[in-house]
Amino acid sequence: MTNAIRISGVSVLGLSSLLLIGACQTTLPLRNQTNFTQQQTQGDWQVQKGTPQPRYNLQANAIGNAIYVTGGFNDQDILETFERFDPQTQTWTALPMMPVPRYIHTASVLNQQVYAIGGYNFAQKTDNLIQSFSQAGALQPNPVGRGAIKQVDRFDPQTGQWSAVAPLQTERFMAMSETLGGKIYVAGGGDLQRRMLDSIEAYDPKTQQWQVIGKLPVARAWGQLLSDGQSLFLIGGLNAGGIYTGQIDRYDTKTGKWQLNALPPLPEGRAGFAAAWTAQGIVVTGGTNPNGFQQQTLLLKPGESQWQNLPDLVPGRAGLDLVATPNGLYAFGTDAWYTNNTLKLDL
Repeated sequence: MTNAIRISGVSVLGLSSLLLIGACQTTLPLRNQTNFTQQQTQGDWQVQKGTPQPRYNLQANAIGNAIYVTGGFNDQDILETFERFDPQTQTWTALPMMPVPRYIHTASVLNQQVYAIGGYNFAQKTDNLIQSFSQAGALQPNPVGRGAIKQVDRFDPQTGQWSAVAPLQTERFMAMSETLGGKIYVAGGGDLQRRMLDSIEAYDPKTQQWQVIGKLPVARAWGQLLSDGQSLFLIGGLNAGGIYTGQIDRYDTKTGKWQLNALPPLPEGRAGFAAAWTAQGIVVTGGTNPNGFQQQTLLLKPGESQWQNLPDLVPGRAGLDLVATPNGLYAFGTDAWYTNNTLKLDL
């Protein structure tokens, strides 16, 4: 079934393009913004207290027992919001705001500090964004010359302060990042002119600089980059040409070489999903593709060739993030109707 609606001023067919570079006007009902009881469940997902305001295309990262959530878009404003969530008490604490608002950004933790990386910070109405983004790996030229940023900011929980670090070599939004071997790796995304990128950059805290170190097999955006502690794994996303891929490729940071199809692909290609590497294996949930918002949650156990079904994420959502903690998995980010519950899944 395909139903055309509008999200943030973006024409969406079958809900396939949650996004993105939207207008500053809400066209969907804001409901259940505080819908929370500790015992409530959605399937086997337990409903937790949602972010102080509904938003999507945010980022969430854990340091110790706390989860830090950066930015996002609430269908009216791009946010510089920065908050800490305590899973034990289910309380949110407002922290110093990021130096710039951003969404469709990426974020990683290095040396117990949060790095907010790149993103988009200009709300511009752009119809059929993904379709344009996918054509020959580039959008139509950006007439205002702004939107994607290369700014990187670091938050130190010990001092409670943000500080600027060296910027990326290239402006990026919808990029993917992960920490491995004492460095942060950022791959793909789109640049200032909305061209899809295939480059990989690495940040070394010793030199305090970013360096372009290699390329993706093909330009890709809005997937996930995970690590098993030895290599990086690029999962799914949107390829140049408008292909929603489920392919998983392995990158050896020591040799700079790729192993294509290193793990079994997702059963269905998707982008804008959330993923986490857990003690049980890789968990993927949510996302979007031409069939609509995804509810399916999947687990790939080590050494197995088939993905297993976990409880569905109901309703489906995209532009979310997933954090693995010793107490379970936490999913952050609203659904299309702005149901603003944080969800927890016990594995």
